[in-house]
Amino acid sequence: MYLERRALPKSNKITYKRYVDKCQQLHRDRLKKIKSTLDNKPPKKHKHLRRNLKREQMMEERFATIERENRILLSKMSEIMQKNTLDNKNKSIKYSHSLNKA
Repeated sequence: MYLERRALPKSNKITYKRYVDKCQQLHRDRLKKIKSTLDNKPPKKHKHLRRNLKREQMMEERFATIERENRILLSKMSEIMQKNTLDNKNKSIKYSHSLNKA
């Protein structure tokens, strides 16, 4: 700022110095009157960031694949149970009756 003032032509040094001093004093007064302010408000929430649509889409796809795999497993288990193989027969018939009867 000082160099800018030197570059300007002056008609009278005394009046120019008085003008510069007055400008500096005004500047100092304005700096003293400044009130500091803090913004304590929470940051602005943008509408497009409230819902993460990509994450929701990925979760839906994941749940769909899990559901599909569960259905496949259930169908395989039901096929195994319907067939009379050696592994799924209950050989202990004496325990198959109800325990509530006297």
